[in-house]
Amino acid sequence: MRHVFFSRRACVRLGVVALAFSGALERAMAGAWTLGDGEGQIIVSTAFSDSTRAFDAKGRVLPVADWRKFELGFHIEYGINDAITLIANPMIDAVTATGPPAGAFRGIESVELGARARFATWGDVVFSAQALAKIPGSKNLTNPALWGNEAYEAEGRLLAGYSFRLFDVAFFADGEIAWAARNGGNPGEARLDLTLGFRPFEKAQVLLQSFNAETTGKGNFLYPAQRWSKAQPSIVYDFADGWSAQAGLFTTIAAVNARRERGGLLAVWKKF
Repeated sequence: MRHVFFSRRACVRLGVVALAFSGALERAMAGAWTLGDGEGQIIVSTAFSDSTRAFDAKGRVLPVADWRKFELGFHIEYGINDAITLIANPMIDAVTATGPPAGAFRGIESVELGARARFATWGDVVFSAQALAKIPGSKNLTNPALWGNEAYEAEGRLLAGYSFRLFDVAFFADGEIAWAARNGGNPGEARLDLTLGFRPFEKAQVLLQSFNAETTGKGNFLYPAQRWSKAQPSIVYDFADGWSAQAGLFTTIAAVNARRERGGLLAVWKKF
């Protein structure tokens, strides 16, 4: 959300970067890597978070009215060739803000549509660019549970991924920088997302992720300048051929004028 103390950057934006490695590193399922021609993946994720604390303009933690959110997200990708992957991200939310001001929302929060294109490789390093357009599910400006999420958004993103082995363990690192423009007086955002993944066992991989954002411009009373950093560790387990399950936690570790979110996520991945 974009008003004092509220921040609704989705933690399950997956931005769940992950690799399907089995011993040796294989093709990435998200992040800087693109899918192969005719390959696809679907990630169905759920997340629950609540917040009774917020960071003020000086980064101090203060008590605030309760805010709760449940998300059901669908991350769908399909490779039209080896270099271009199409993306669709529908998101369903149930949000309750006790206020004041109070509000609630149940329904389609947004749909993101776009593509990621690999434009260069250098050894085991992959470089790509991504563009997404976000369409809001509701444009109700009077509902506090929707503030900041009733806007259309266009995001451009540069991504770099590196796969390597260390002590005979498969690792990958993914870094992404992005800038998002929003309509309706909402401030834009500069974003930095980082992921380190490794596979300690044949069927399990660990993801350590950091999601960071800062609003652009000076801000105002309705849309103050904000900054936040979130950490998200998770484990992905390959339980069948082409199927994986993910479980993790996330929390806001530092922020300015944003809520402190804490929650958990569960997801099921399917490659096809």
